Amino acid sequence: MAHAVVGALPGNARVAGRIAVAGRTGFLPQQSGWLDPTATVGAQIAWAARRAGRPAGTEGRLAAMDLGPEVARLYPHQLSGGMARRVLMAMALIGGPALLVADEPTVGLDPASAARLLGAMRDHAGRGGAVLLITHDLGAALPVADRVAMIEDGRLTPPCAAAAFAGCGADLPPAARRQWRALPQNAFSDA
Repeated sequence: MAHAVVGALPGNARVAGRIAVAGRTGFLPQQSGWLDPTATVGAQIAWAARRAGRPAGTEGRLAAMDLGPEVARLYPHQLSGGMARRVLMAMALIGGPALLVADEPTVGLDPASAARLLGAMRDHAGRGGAVLLITHDLGAALPVADRVAMIEDGRLTPPCAAAAFAGCGADLPPAARRQWRALPQNAFSDA
């Protein structure tokens, strides 16, 4: 889904539907492999800033992601998974995108790193940006989400309020209720 939204699918992919975004789209990919292994973090932030028509402001962008200025001199292989995701987030937010598409951004991260990324997404939404958070981690997404939609049989279900994910999920549509009930705190039950 993320690749379809940002136009990164191969030319032979079959896609139906239409997505319209008024403004720029930022992309936070799941894999740190989207970072160029031959360039330093600082060079990659500067490149992203040039593409967005913005000043690099590398130290400030790193600081906003709780990374020190020394990280600018590092190459991707020298970063932890959490650091790489925060660098990717700093790059995705350059230019203040109208829509930030985050594809499984918390997979494999420790809780503190995951919370940092999710908090940065919530902050972006609080400043008027939209965030499409694609995740299997419903429990982590709910505290920062306004609305939640499920993909069932390859189709996006109508969104429901994140606040509806409570109790036994009686106010949720069937697909969302099944996911909610299957969480450990809900006894792994789909009934």
